[in-house]
Amino acid sequence: MAETTKPAESGDAYELRDGEIAVELPARPDASLYFIGRIRTPWHRRQDCPKNARESDAVCTIELDPRWAPGLQGLETATHALLLY
Repeated sequence: MAETTKPAESGDAYELRDGEIAVELPARPDASLYFIGRIRTPWHRRQDCPKNARESDAVCTIELDPRWAPGLQGLETATHALLLY
């Protein structure tokens, strides 16, 4: 599934660089995007979600698609991570 490549030699800006890998994409895109995971919350409607997470004691989880896990290697050493959703 993942393929490690040699350094780009042709000068093509879109070739993989040394240390980069190619992964097989999902069969079809989600809303013209490839989501790397899902957020699971107890809320089913947007209007039920608190505007500030501190307003709730609810447990929410982030589920990462396993094919993207290698891209987050080393993240445990970071003090912060921004999650765009």
